[in-house]
Amino acid sequence: VSDGDFLLLCVGSAGTAADVTTPAGWTQVQKQVSGVATNFVLAVYSRVAASEPANYAVTTTSARSAGAMVRVTGSSAVVDASAADGNGVSERSDVQCPTITLSDTGMHITFGGQRGGTDGIIVTFTPPATYTEQEDDSSTNVTTGRNGALEIAYKAVAAGATGAQTVTPSIAGNCAGISVGVVQAAGTVVNSFRSGRGGWW
Repeated sequence: VSDGDFLLLCVGSAGTAADVTTPAGWTQVQKQVSGVATNFVLAVYSRVAASEPANYAVTTTSARSAGAMVRVTGSSAVVDASAADGNGVSERSDVQCPTITLSDTGMHITFGGQRGGTDGIIVTFTPPATYTEQEDDSSTNVTTGRNGALEIAYKAVAAGATGAQTVTPSIAGNCAGISVGVVQAAGTVVNSFRSGRGGWW
């Protein structure tokens, strides 16, 4: 990570009244809870890199949490973000990331997350069609609870509406989806996506 890079941090957490505390130095872009059951939360935060540490500490209400970060170089700030309706009553086998509108050429980044519908299962995801998967991560396998998992994918897009996108988990469960748009700065190219995980919790 270089100073000036635009960073997006995503955290998914599963558990009773699941929640994530905004980490110091980061700005909340969007947080989505999986409906009335509130047993899964997906949150996205942003910051511009400046003397970044080796690890990032994020506080959640459950150890059944997963996190990942993407780095975007040569970009401006987030121009739009939307959260899809979560579902906390009936488990579902799709995660909806809603359409957003970009003011200029840039990246549409989809964040999908889920509380697995079966104890001890590691959830994996299939990204939206034509999107590049950046991260597919789950909390540590446990036998007495349901893991939290997340997926990040991206696609270069023109100005205008991105259209809604579907992230498909390997098992039905309570889920949440977030769309984020990042536009390129004048004369530069969005040219790097990197992810990291582990050592945050």
